[in-house]
Amino acid sequence: MSGDEIVHTLDGSDAAPQRVAARSDIQLPGEHNVENVLAASALALAAGAKPEQVRSALRRFHGAPHRLELVRELDGVAYVNDTTATAPAAAMAALKAIGQNIVWIAGGADKSLDFEALGRSASLRAKAILLLDGTATDKLDAMIRYGGGGRKLVGRFDSLRAAVAEARRLAQPGDTVLLSPGCASFGMFNNEFERGDQFRAAVEQLA
Repeated sequence: MSGDEIVHTLDGSDAAPQRVAARSDIQLPGEHNVENVLAASALALAAGAKPEQVRSALRRFHGAPHRLELVRELDGVAYVNDTTATAPAAAMAALKAIGQNIVWIAGGADKSLDFEALGRSASLRAKAILLLDGTATDKLDAMIRYGGGGRKLVGRFDSLRAAVAEARRLAQPGDTVLLSPGCASFGMFNNEFERGDQFRAAVEQLA
């Protein structure tokens, strides 16, 4: 990167760097995705792709299903499916990528992971927190309270449909309703993809 530009210089070349794309050409949120794009772009260029081909691909690529996937925008609210965030670090990356004005849906099954850092991050970045039932949810709840976010806890939900309905009620224009559980899915769901599909279905049925 050079400022807000992605540039490329051939190894051992004295030629001026070639402009590949602008930061705004990247359609994915979050600095971790910028790093992924830089690595993928470097590989593509090394394999012979032209800068304009890389730029065109970046403009068209909006991400993989279930990974910070924008499901819908309704009344100024974005609904984002990040169900594959099954560990605290992944949910923290999603919270950082969205940044602020987040109505966060989280919780689920325990994988014996530490939720302290996630609790602090959520306390800073989320405006409201809705927890799904699961064996990890007590631990996550405790770490959110420890991180200072207890007043943001809305409640616990035994279905995604109910959580999405409550998130819809709470969210204001400019907010993002983010499913990024930070936990595994087993118990309430067969796998994280079923969880994401249920979130998508619930969001698409909102009126």
